[in-house]
Amino acid sequence: MFSCELSMDIRNPKTQITLVDPGCDSERDRVVSLNLPALELRLLSRVDLISVPDFSVVDVEGLIVFVSRVEREHRKTTDCSDSGGFFYRRWLHLRNHALDAPIFVLVYSGDELSTFENLQPGQYVLCRHLLSNQQLKDLTSSRDKRHQWLVTTANSKIYIVTGPNKEATIPHELRKYLHMPKSKGPGKGSRLYMEGGVFRYPPFTKDPESLDRSNYVLGLEASIQRLEVYKNSLTTWREHQRLIVLAELKSIRYIDLTQKLSHGSNPGSPCSPRKKARTSGTEEGVSSSKDEDLIDDQTAKDLISMWPTCKKTKTQTRKAVFRMDWQETEPIHPFTVWKPVTGSIPVISDQDQAKEQTQEKILEELLAGRYDCELNLVGCDTSLVTEEAGSDLSQCAALADRCQFVLIIDAYTNMKNQKILVLHRAFRYRLY
Repeated sequence: MFSCELSMDIRNPKTQITLVDPGCDSERDRVVSLNLPALELRLLSRVDLISVPDFSVVDVEGLIVFVSRVEREHRKTTDCSDSGGFFYRRWLHLRNHALDAPIFVLVYSGDELSTFENLQPGQYVLCRHLLSNQQLKDLTSSRDKRHQWLVTTANSKIYIVTGPNKEATIPHELRKYLHMPKSKGPGKGSRLYMEGGVFRYPPFTKDPESLDRSNYVLGLEASIQRLEVYKNSLTTWREHQRLIVLAELKSIRYIDLTQKLSHGSNPGSPCSPRKKARTSGTEEGVSSSKDEDLIDDQTAKDLISMWPTCKKTKTQTRKAVFRMDWQETEPIHPFTVWKPVTGSIPVISDQDQAKEQTQEKILEELLAGRYDCELNLVGCDTSLVTEEAGSDLSQCAALADRCQFVLIIDAYTNMKNQKILVLHRAFRYRLY
């Protein structure tokens, strides 16, 4: 795990030191010879973790179904200043026998760099001494949803169970606690294994109605800065930073990234009559010819790289984003952020008498994250997202003109040091 130094009084020693007999055949024999207590696990399921207080030490096991990209995090000193060093981290999603909902684990490399690099979907792992987090102090009522995740510490240990002779690395006293599935192969569930991409957790849980009643708004207002101030702090190579900006919405366009790159890679590819009619019937920011003015091929590839990939299946899920053009005032500074589509958006009926009010409501709910998937890009389902819904939002962007919004932006950098600004939440500033 990690080295430690023991200081003892040589003149008047009160500590009894026993040397472990190297002739013992196994670790179990050493434990018996020293009369040490047997190792125990505090093995909890997803249901049990909900009732665990913050900063509690727990143990979990499960099948890895998602492994995020490796990200870099600044290492802070005791006074919260930048030390110049970095931590390397990645997210894991574990599924066990208890619930279909995954367990979110934030893994830091630490001293187990080889285990950190070799984590892959489909492996069954046992994680010891993890720290629980739910941010209970930020909950304002019992109706607020709890977002629970686990974090590794310096004392954490991850055992990869699957693989040849992997069970031999687990202490004998811990093997009886495992609930491994009977089939150790990939099986039919391998189509759900995903790898790479970005994962952001926990989400911003506040809604516009509760922001004016919560003390959290004071810290949110104090963090508002201009986007130019953040440029110096936006570093390189797979980093993530949260920005809070005050701006006005100027335009919003729906872009189908899958269709954009398919037309760009093979412009002469045949198109079905139904898809061709749907593409030609849209008005704003949907057709491939107009997408060229809204987004270039390199930006589209950078956005698609944020989605995780499934290597076990050849099917390609639909990927779509909203391009949102914002503008800071005094002085005027325009900028563009992207909003990945991770859930279904309702289509406004032409027979709706209050169509403008419905459009404005759907736009505010989209900016507030009401249609976002909790698993972000990992569990997004854009099959229900229609181009008609994207076109409706493009037309109602003018309704929000001259209205200031508080933007919560996630800034990502990839391996090519390309910065991508992704909108997480946006609320009207009038509530503050």
